[in-house]
Amino acid sequence: MLSCYIDDELTDHNLNSSRWSQGCGVSEHELAERVLLGHVLNPAVRLTVLLEHGCEKTHNDHYHHFISSEVEKAGGKFFAEAFGWFSVQLDGGIDNVTDKVEAFVESRLQSFPPLVRCPGHLQHLKLAIHCRGDPSQLPPAVARGIARTVLATVSAGGSVVMPSTSALLSCEAFKENIVGCSSDEDGLNPAVPALEPFVATMPYGGNLAGRMAGLHIMAVPAGSKHWVETLSGLGGAGVQAVLVLHTPGAPPSQAHPFLPTLQLATAVDGQLVKSKDFDLIINAADSAEDVGSHLLATVAKTVSREYVPILNQRGNTDFQISRGYTAVSL
Repeated sequence: MLSCYIDDELTDHNLNSSRWSQGCGVSEHELAERVLLGHVLNPAVRLTVLLEHGCEKTHNDHYHHFISSEVEKAGGKFFAEAFGWFSVQLDGGIDNVTDKVEAFVESRLQSFPPLVRCPGHLQHLKLAIHCRGDPSQLPPAVARGIARTVLATVSAGGSVVMPSTSALLSCEAFKENIVGCSSDEDGLNPAVPALEPFVATMPYGGNLAGRMAGLHIMAVPAGSKHWVETLSGLGGAGVQAVLVLHTPGAPPSQAHPFLPTLQLATAVDGQLVKSKDFDLIINAADSAEDVGSHLLATVAKTVSREYVPILNQRGNTDFQISRGYTAVSL
């Protein structure tokens, strides 16, 4: 696809881009708009270049109006000159536009002041958490440890986003620690109902900006089973890091192009985890307290830029927007 070719050209010029390799559009442009807006406005992004081919529906002028409208709705002010706007057709082809983008980025980066580190707190944290694999294979102590991480973050005023497809959401040990136990252990409340399933509180690619802090569930279109489509939707939420837990035997997943993506493996009965792509290995014998404290410490080092996840270091990253609820692939 053309976007893949242009991305390769920019990568050869040491420019980092989020590759969208499925042609000139999606079935639901509102869905793509949410995802791209969330990436454009993510706190981890210092400079954005929008590059159009020139014949697509969602061209630069479309996004110019969309971004300005959304920013003004949120009470902000839109400065178009803060972005780079380029076109393959209007700027004279792939070679010419590549040179122009490179010159623009280098010029802007030289004018930026150096980044300044400042103290942070859990109330400032926006974290995405996902679990891949068979939920029945997830040790209860690990699920409770993840729950402790979620509760520690949201109780301090931070936010956690989980996709509706996460295996954790169907894990009883996790649900009980988040919303309370439904069992009648003391015999005093035999009519306690079963735990209800989690419901989505934000759409695919929806942003946390303007939403109440807490635990949010991001809806994932029914046909979007690919991990990278889920990851791209989570990136649109405006999170600072992504934490991916893998049940025993599940392989590691691709990382986000610019959001640190922590890979967690689960080891059962002392088994060895052969892959060297995991950032943290959790043993089933660990207590929920130990799991929670290790996770929070690792997340803190990551968002503080003291640690870069392994797959982000290696460039094993990917980006793909879901085709939505009504798309048809031929």
